[in-house]
Amino acid sequence: MIIARHKLRLLIATCLIIIAVVGWINTDNRQGPTNSDTFATQTDIDYFIKNANFKSFTITGQLSNTAHSPSIKHFEHSQHSIAQTLTIESYSPTGIEASISADKANISDSDNAITFQHNVIVTGYREQQSYNFLKTQVLTYNRHNQSIATHDHVEITDALGNIITATGLLSDLHLRTLNLKQNVKGNINAN
Repeated sequence: MIIARHKLRLLIATCLIIIAVVGWINTDNRQGPTNSDTFATQTDIDYFIKNANFKSFTITGQLSNTAHSPSIKHFEHSQHSIAQTLTIESYSPTGIEASISADKANISDSDNAITFQHNVIVTGYREQQSYNFLKTQVLTYNRHNQSIATHDHVEITDALGNIITATGLLSDLHLRTLNLKQNVKGNINAN
């Protein structure tokens, strides 16, 4: 009988502790991590820039490149940035030579690559007039050697309106030397 009372007291004490813990959890007013705190922790954003306008110059002080984006976010641990609606323009002493734009771009800190995504348009200029247009969905731009490459479908239109399509491309940014990889179709003006 004494053992039964001890078991009953132990069972009652355990139930009271469980009720107290459940009540404490439901009435706790401390602030836990919010969705925005969790998002910031997961995305690792260490800074962002609104209405970004960058310019680079040659050793002689002439304009070399410009970049424009309404929003750039930099991620500290992964060492890359994401730019929205990024446009980069390349210049020579005589004026603009090429431009590249897209809805989104991933910029790597560790190498010279920018990966443009969604509605990518590259324009090559000759004597301040656009003469070649390239359209694709994903394109990698190497800032060091001014080259562009993709494995996706591309459509190139020349100044006369001739269109050529292909899968995969390697080219200079100015679209003067095109190396089309596969499924090449169409005609283009060689001038």
